[in-house]
Amino acid sequence: MAAAAGIDIDACADIAILREHAIPGRDAALHAAADLYVPLHAACAGHLRLAGDVVTPAELAAWLAACPVTRAA
Repeated sequence: MAAAAGIDIDACADIAILREHAIPGRDAALHAAADLYVPLHAACAGHLRLAGDVVTPAELAAWLAACPVTRAA
């Protein structure tokens, strides 16, 4: 998705992929802690109900492009 949207992953902050065990309240807590939610397919209806700010992949690309990039010296 990132490559298709023209996002340079190497210039982005670290991305953590975390596999959570299914427990009651997990999804609600995850969405409460997230800044944005990007639905990737039609089976995301449950997450859409829980998500705060929902953006399309194109909107995410525009949002990331507007973020200043600082590089460590």
